[in-house]
Amino acid sequence: MERVLAETGERLSVTALLVRVVASALKDFPRANASFEGGRVKLYQQVNIGVAVGTDAGLVVPVIKEANRKSLVQITQELKSFEQ
Repeated sequence: MERVLAETGERLSVTALLVRVVASALKDFPRANASFEGGRVKLYQQVNIGVAVGTDAGLVVPVIKEANRKSLVQITQELKSFEQ
């Protein structure tokens, strides 16, 4: 947690932690990283996580791509960039 603060100037958020935990779980359980399309289950190789963010323009859902390959520092930086 101190590393995140030292490298980003931001405190570790529950959101960043949840993104990392969910990304790890989806990598470990790839059948949960899927959708149902055209009567079939489509498994995804990449673990991309959408995060709802409130802005002055309304609610948006930016995506952290390949979240399972990113550190908490990287996830925190991406989350911060969504706020700007």
